[in-house]
Amino acid sequence: MQKLSQFVIAVAAAVALPLAAATLSIDPKSISTPRPASGPSASAIDRAIAALDVGSLAAAEAAFRDAIKLEPKAPGGYIGLAEVAARRNQAAQVESWLKKALEVAPDSVGTLRVWGRYQYQRGQFADAEATLRKVVAAAPNDIDARLQLGEVQLFGLKNAKAAEQTFRGALDRNPGHVDARLALAKALAAQGRVNEAVAAFEQAAKAAPGNPEPLLALARYQASRAQIDSALATLDRLIAAVPTAGQAYLDRGDLLLLKNDVPGAMDSYRALIKAVPAQAASGHFRVATLYEAQQQWAQAEQSYRAAIKVDPTYVAAYNNLAFMLASRGQKLDEAQRLAQRAVELAPQVPAILDTLAWVYRAQGNLEAAAKTLGRAIAAQSGNPIFHYHLGIVQSDQGRKAEAQASLRRALEIDPKFRGADDARQRLEKLGSRR
Repeated sequence: MQKLSQFVIAVAAAVALPLAAATLSIDPKSISTPRPASGPSASAIDRAIAALDVGSLAAAEAAFRDAIKLEPKAPGGYIGLAEVAARRNQAAQVESWLKKALEVAPDSVGTLRVWGRYQYQRGQFADAEATLRKVVAAAPNDIDARLQLGEVQLFGLKNAKAAEQTFRGALDRNPGHVDARLALAKALAAQGRVNEAVAAFEQAAKAAPGNPEPLLALARYQASRAQIDSALATLDRLIAAVPTAGQAYLDRGDLLLLKNDVPGAMDSYRALIKAVPAQAASGHFRVATLYEAQQQWAQAEQSYRAAIKVDPTYVAAYNNLAFMLASRGQKLDEAQRLAQRAVELAPQVPAILDTLAWVYRAQGNLEAAAKTLGRAIAAQSGNPIFHYHLGIVQSDQGRKAEAQASLRRALEIDPKFRGADDARQRLEKLGSRR
């Protein structure tokens, strides 16, 4: 029942300014960095990276193991196996393989870069900074290493001044580096130096007129300061200059929603569908959510299906369509298939299990609903919605004491969560039941 909405509801969500997401996965490009361009293991690693590109983890693992057999003292194969483990969500193995890479090549700049990134992703910010400082000292012209170091300082250590110095160091070595100038703008923004930040965003845009990222970042910064009209004007500039900048249409529509301009948002999302067909799924999805909010069910269903047709891996579209059908008691067998497909595509997202549970409830399969909600709670015990939904299912089953406990737990976690009033009403009814 928990819907996955990908359009922005709050300004804060519209204007996040990360340089990169701190995910577990390692950048596959770094796998080849710690090895010579040629050598016994080079072809094996190339095969492994090609396998990663198509999502064949078994083939990638086999090729990385071949690379280790050929060159056991080269770090590339170990780093590659760490990447495979990361994609399988095997955290312990990731660290084990990375430590092996450090053991065989403790002074390798490439290996240290990967290790520093891993430390950052693990929240070990001071250690990550120390590691990446070693990289910068050993390879002062490595701009990417400086950007990684600055990212740790800015987003991990919350030391915007140190990050500014790091990014300026990168620009000293490469004044035309757009990512470095963007990073500098974000460091200035974090210090509240508004005019300097805006100037840095504009300079980045001027240096790379075909790159949409500088103006996207500027628009998000303006929105973060509640300058919605200025942000919209910046996005209009970007769309005029780069009509294929798909994210600009999405951001524009999201910001129009903040102004309660639903027709304008619809137009912006539809413009994306027409201008950038490769990204049309996101446009269809946002249109669908707006139709659903207006209870225009047929149009919403059509748009969700259009998103899935364009992108058969669009998890949120499967999830939301399954929820919508279940909540209306329609096409429940298909709703189950849709929800199960969403779980297959994103097994680590407990909110999707919640949707599947709600489909089971709509089908009258209360035991399956309760078990599925138990899985969701095991994965994310602090989510009050899951406990609330479990309480509803348990009440449907006649398990009064358990339902009361689940509903109370939801309210303990967050007395103001969406559904809190209904939870209290249900508790009152359960209390009066004989």
